[in-house]
Amino acid sequence: MAMAVGRLAAGGYLALSALLLLFSAAPDTQPAKQQSESTQQDTATSVLAELEVFRQDLGAFRRAMGEPGVGDPDLGIWSGDPRDIYFQTLTLYERTARLLFETTRVRETSPPLPTGPVGFSDVLTLTTSAYGILKRVMQELNVPGVERSSWSPPPPFRSDIFKTVLSLDRQVNTLLERPLNYSDVYMEVSRAVGYAARLLAHFPGAVQVPEEPPFTPGKQPGDVHARLLACLDILARIFDVLGVNQHAVETKPASIGSLTPVDVFMVATLVVSQLDLLHKHLSVVKMPRDVFYPGRKFPAHVYQRAGLLQAQLEQLARLIPLQVGSSPLSADSNHR
Repeated sequence: MAMAVGRLAAGGYLALSALLLLFSAAPDTQPAKQQSESTQQDTATSVLAELEVFRQDLGAFRRAMGEPGVGDPDLGIWSGDPRDIYFQTLTLYERTARLLFETTRVRETSPPLPTGPVGFSDVLTLTTSAYGILKRVMQELNVPGVERSSWSPPPPFRSDIFKTVLSLDRQVNTLLERPLNYSDVYMEVSRAVGYAARLLAHFPGAVQVPEEPPFTPGKQPGDVHARLLACLDILARIFDVLGVNQHAVETKPASIGSLTPVDVFMVATLVVSQLDLLHKHLSVVKMPRDVFYPGRKFPAHVYQRAGLLQAQLEQLARLIPLQVGSSPLSADSNHR
């Protein structure tokens, strides 16, 4: 199995040959090839409709509880890939389940990650489950839902779905007694570190978990945000050299103003979902270890941890092209 390749330090030729075979034979995990384009479009429309119902009832719940709404800053991230949308929707599910627990003390277990390609049907199932949890909270507190007439969403742009999920994530988070904090962001970045370490295990001589960069006091949420965007750009270069179409995942500078932990968490989640896709594309079976509560963390700690992740991804950006016949990726490569 390819998982053993990275440990064949003495058999360099065999290891590199096996890696070449892994790269050339890796299955195409693009969901668009698993469903017809028309089915994808129909299912995406259903997702958007379900998100609109969620949004309306969440607004009714927020007003009944006397909580103000929150804005939607441009975080500089965009994706139309169902896998990326699924991961963000999983955050929505988990935050809504947290709201249920804080209201009723009933716990809901997060569903397992899909083992194969992720399509909009998976997103729809998860969205429906999250909305069902919201309805349970509203029933517990005797908050009626919004009466709505038939609603026909416009033809969905996948970016609309992505941005809508981000907005709902942020709205639910503000209703929590314990909203996401930087310890949660640290754990999400650590999950990405685990993914990257599993990938680096395939390369003889690669350092799976490099030494963390020095701790830099005074780092702000915007610094963490920028470092995570840099990680996404490195991943974009890796996917480019592998020829993987990512539904045009994009990052861009953004006027972000005052960032909250949930904003940074959503960027970290996009990094995790991209690494999960890379795992699937390269047929890496062994998942990273679970992460646990690391104690109280602040933005400077997360910035340091993201620096470790960035070093891992730079290693992958140098090593992967050597196995697929391309030159190493430089930091000024063209991004998608």
